[in-house]
Amino acid sequence: MEYSITRALAELKLLDKKIIKATKGLTVAVDKLKRDKNIEKIESFKRDQKANYDSINDLIARKTLIKAKIVESNANTYVKINDVSMTVSEAIEKKSEIQYKKELLAVIKSTYVNVKDKVENYNERINRNLQNLLETHFGKDTKVNENDIKVIAEPYLQQNEYEILEALDCEKVIKELTEEIDNFENEVDYVLSESNTLTKIKI
Repeated sequence: MEYSITRALAELKLLDKKIIKATKGLTVAVDKLKRDKNIEKIESFKRDQKANYDSINDLIARKTLIKAKIVESNANTYVKINDVSMTVSEAIEKKSEIQYKKELLAVIKSTYVNVKDKVENYNERINRNLQNLLETHFGKDTKVNENDIKVIAEPYLQQNEYEILEALDCEKVIKELTEEIDNFENEVDYVLSESNTLTKIKI
C-alpha cells in the first residue's frame, strides 16, 4: 500500500500510543488457588494474554517497518532550502545543528554586549576623571590652549582608556549567524511539510 510520508508519520505516532497502552495492559502471570481447576478460565487467560503479547510484537514490527521506509525515503529525497539542495535527512539534521548555532549566537552576543558595555562604562569614568584633572590643573573659568590640554589628555587616555579585544569580528559573526538561522528556520518547516505531503512510500 502507498502512503505519503505525512500519513506514515501520523501512523507512527498512533502506533506509539497503541504499543504503550497494550504493554501496560499485558498480564503475563496472576496468582490463583491451587484447587481452582477451571480449565476453560485458565486456557482463556493464557490465550488472551498470548494474543496480546503477539499483538504488541506485531505493532512493534509495523512501527519498525514504517520507520525504516521513512528513513530510506528521507535519505533519497532532495529538497531545496534557500537555494541549497540537500536530502530530507540532511535538512532534519540541520534543524538540530541550528539549535547549536542559536546557542552559539546567544553566547557571542551576550559576551560581546557585556564587554562593550563594560568598556563604555570604564571609559566614561576615565573621561570624568580626566575632566576633573584638567579642571584641577587649569581651573574652570580660564581659557586654555588646546595644545596644552592635549599635553595632559593624550598621555592620560593612552594610559587609562579601555578597548574591546576581539578574537572574532563579533558584529560580523553575529550578523552572519542571525541571517543563517533566520533564513533556514523561515524555510525548513514549510519545505519539509510540503515534501512529506508529496513523497510516497510503499508499505
